[in-house]
Amino acid sequence: MNQQLEQLRLQLINRPQEECWALYLNSQMEAVGEACIAKGSLVSVVIHPRDVFRNAVALNAYSVLLLHNHPSGNILPSQADMQVARQLVVCGQFMQIHLQDFMIVTRKGYYSFVEQDKLPRCDLKTISEIWTFEANL
Repeated sequence: MNQQLEQLRLQLINRPQEECWALYLNSQMEAVGEACIAKGSLVSVVIHPRDVFRNAVALNAYSVLLLHNHPSGNILPSQADMQVARQLVVCGQFMQIHLQDFMIVTRKGYYSFVEQDKLPRCDLKTISEIWTFEANL
């Protein structure tokens, strides 16, 4: 983990409510900005693609890496986490802004969709199928 990513992870692991932060990267994988995308409750947060990609466009980012905390300490992604990851991949594909990774962080460690080979791929026939496809990711 690079230094800026590690600092962001350390900030998030002690937050009392769920939050989602984005680290925006250029084509050399250097940070060009970061932003809090959403704050939620103890057990959920609503992450919408428009909120993620609005800043990516403004910063002329090549890709985005998302960090999302689970105050409960559960390191595994929820169904909502898997759905939003899928939606972000689809939107990023259209916008040509890559979802670099979607990470869940807790005091116990982290879960990386990329490291676990769970980041969805755009290999279905239609965008409608991709958006609504319910798979065991």
